[in-house]
Amino acid sequence: TQFGGEVVNYEEGLAFLTFHGSGHMVPQFRPQAALHMLDKLVNYADLSPLLPSNTTLTEMTGHEFKKAMNEWTNSASGEPYVSSQPVWISSKEDGIKVYSIE
Repeated sequence: TQFGGEVVNYEEGLAFLTFHGSGHMVPQFRPQAALHMLDKLVNYADLSPLLPSNTTLTEMTGHEFKKAMNEWTNSASGEPYVSSQPVWISSKEDGIKVYSIE
């Protein structure tokens, strides 16, 4: 699994999402990532699991930190944060068509 960006969560449910490798043209250069983000947005789903708080992280030993980060990475690499079913996106004059690959 390759991470496509970062999510920073703020108070009151505000989140800032950064896509890697797309500049300001996410739908053009990262269409699958854009579709994934939109799907999560319209379904009020989390974009990633939450990390422990900064206070918790600073109190961890090196071994505890490594274990926590490995657990977070494994969680973030699976359902529901990463779709197990890839999609193929085709842009046509009549709009964008999304096809599931079985």
